Amino acid sequence: MYLSQLHLLLTDKKTQRTLHDVYLIHQALLEAFPKDASQSGGRLLFRLEPPAGTEPSVTLLVQSDNQPQWGRVQAGRYLSVTAQHTKAFAPKLASGGLYRFRIRANP
Repeated sequence: MYLSQLHLLLTDKKTQRTLHDVYLIHQALLEAFPKDASQSGGRLLFRLEPPAGTEPSVTLLVQSDNQPQWGRVQAGRYLSVTAQHTKAFAPKLASGGLYRFRIRANP
């Protein structure tokens, strides 16, 4: 599993258009994965973080089964990515542990 942090340029028109539609965000993120990975059950979760202070960027957190190729998204038609960080993610949860998380789900 992989965890990625993308910084998106809010002053870019295509980024503004994409961020107004959750479906377009999902489509944009799928461009970072080979077509066979997305068709064979490659899954991802994402969360949009609000802008920090007066910076013209927003952070998008992405959790995926397959390793992303974010250059494919930046060259695409949906988002302007100014910076990205990806790392392998293997959480170890303990039985009886208390965990806090935020979720927004679309059926």
